[in-house]
Amino acid sequence: MVQNELPGSGFEPISSERVFNLCVCSPLDNILTSLIYNRVEQIAPNIHLVFKASLNQNTEHQLRYQETEFVISYEEFRRPEFTSVPLFKDEMVLVASRKHPRISGHC
Repeated sequence: MVQNELPGSGFEPISSERVFNLCVCSPLDNILTSLIYNRVEQIAPNIHLVFKASLNQNTEHQLRYQETEFVISYEEFRRPEFTSVPLFKDEMVLVASRKHPRISGHC
């Protein structure tokens, strides 16, 4: 997750009334958007979330000018002015038929 914060800005979940723009990249969007939405609704009832589904070449610009506050993606975003926080470690696996011509004999 890449987050973009104003220095010294505080956040009080119960009383804050803000709109946050989040970019959650596929395939994470199907899993995470409802989890994020439900959790934020519980702890910060006056917060509104706007979800975007893809990154583009303007992502750094959007973060820098706070058009997007958070990006959740598999790709690392290393810039000194942003903070990246790993949310979890993911392991890639391959699932295929035992009868697949390139896999047979290796299972």
